[in-house]
Amino acid sequence: MKMRSLRIATFAALLAASAWAADVTGTWKGEMNGPNGSFSLTYSFKQDGAKLTGTVTGPQGDPLTLEDGAVDAARFISSSTYL
Repeated sequence: MKMRSLRIATFAALLAASAWAADVTGTWKGEMNGPNGSFSLTYSFKQDGAKLTGTVTGPQGDPLTLEDGAVDAARFISSSTYL
């Protein structure tokens, strides 16, 4: 259940980040409510043109890799297995 919540939070954050159609490189922080209360998420993005990679770190502390992402003006596209 936690992994599903993390996937949903990651997808939502990436969609929101791409809406600005600017370089999203950097560290982004967010919070998500789950069945056991709220928890923090830290995203680290690296954008190279339309290519987007990075990591997301949740309360467990182990970063999950975000691969094969893309930014296209008004949307984020990912083939990552975590999303």
